[in-house]
Amino acid sequence: MSLSSTPGSFCLQDYFNELDDCYTDIERAFLCDYFGIKRPERLVSLDVYQPVRSGVYVKPGEYSSEYDVPNAVARLALARIQECLPAWAGVNDSGHYFTSRQYTRSEIAMVNYHPQHLFTINWADSGPGFSWPEAYYLVWLPVFERYVVTASQDSPDCYGFEDIAIGWQFFSDDRVAIAKEIILANWGSVHKPNYEEGWAYLFGTGLVSEDEANSWREEIWPTYTPDDEEED
Repeated sequence: MSLSSTPGSFCLQDYFNELDDCYTDIERAFLCDYFGIKRPERLVSLDVYQPVRSGVYVKPGEYSSEYDVPNAVARLALARIQECLPAWAGVNDSGHYFTSRQYTRSEIAMVNYHPQHLFTINWADSGPGFSWPEAYYLVWLPVFERYVVTASQDSPDCYGFEDIAIGWQFFSDDRVAIAKEIILANWGSVHKPNYEEGWAYLFGTGLVSEDEANSWREEIWPTYTPDDEEED
């Protein structure tokens, strides 16, 4: 999923020495697929769904294959902050504590991509203590030289996965502008049909301030006022 119309020239073959320090072969392959880059010859026949002992591979989704690769990209980008992502917890009949997330040590990335928290929203409260959080992060992936925005929920109910990449952009000094373009495109195409009034409120902020996040919401779900009816 790209929000850029001109991907530019990029020859992955020229970067193998750098890639050896950043990604496994399977990670290189599915990143090429996600960014729309032709795989180098040595990666063409690689099965990215093949389970591996170390690193990230593509897992099949619960509902469809639409988010399989975006999930793998997100798992790679967020591997070192798994404990910071939305999750719910409980105690089973045996008295054992459990969480909705499976923390996978074997997927810890070869390098730290330093995900930057943008903000976290709550889509709705379906009951006391039952919220629908979604946390957004901006991650720079070296060598591929692209920013990726990820969206993380506390269950796979929405996407078939807890985490997905929702878009990417080439480098820019204005990281907030990159995040805004990607997130608003996601809200408008994926969530607006299901949430007529938008998300409920913020759980927390990071690189994006509370005022900025609320103004973005207003662009997709404008607040209705009596004056709107008079103008009609």
